[in-house]
Amino acid sequence: MSIFIFDMDDTLYDQIIPFKKALDDAGFIDVKDVRSLYIQSRIYSDSVFEATQNGTMTNLEMRRFRIQKPLEDIGIQISPAEADFFQERYAYHLDHLELHPAIHDLFTILNSRNIPFYVLTNGPSEHQWKKIKALRLEDYMPHSQIIVSGDVGYYKPSREIFQVIEAQQTGSLIMIGDSLTNDVLGARNAGWEAVWFNHRRRDGYYDGLTLFSFSQIKSYVLNSINKEAVGLTSVNGTP
Repeated sequence: MSIFIFDMDDTLYDQIIPFKKALDDAGFIDVKDVRSLYIQSRIYSDSVFEATQNGTMTNLEMRRFRIQKPLEDIGIQISPAEADFFQERYAYHLDHLELHPAIHDLFTILNSRNIPFYVLTNGPSEHQWKKIKALRLEDYMPHSQIIVSGDVGYYKPSREIFQVIEAQQTGSLIMIGDSLTNDVLGARNAGWEAVWFNHRRRDGYYDGLTLFSFSQIKSYVLNSINKEAVGLTSVNGTP
């Protein structure tokens, strides 16, 4: 049986929504291309993630950097205090997250069929668990099936964090996430299957399956499970 493992940020919910609300709260209402700004913010954030893990950059410095740099790229200079205010508002809106409706439907179906699945997310424990609580993920799965890098001491794309799930599950493990490096290539290097959720149309090459919308994730997972169920029925000889 295939076991699906989902990234959380920008895979289970649309992260542009709290980002746009925080920009508005911070007074950056004239930013024309919020989507591009958000993507650049994620790129900058990813570029220093390892530094936050090994202690060469603090989380405060990272949060300032990931909004100051993309704004600087479009000609807007902001102070550390302004970056902190943006982060404060961003954190507020992250506390009021909702699963994308297609993901809510998918998780409801998986839960109703007693089909196990996991969430595997990078980030500090307290910060990620606030989002997990806001998304009400424990309504759909046990606590043990939500793996946070800050809890286990390893982070994607390291082989060790994928082994945490391998210790709990056997069978075909399939990672679905928006980060080509952390989610997709990390899972591939661990010997898993991987699906790239490239709804932000980021540059990059991947020779495996790529999906572009939340509804495609729902359809792909349910179709995969239904095909496996039909195959199992055929093997058992049941009409």
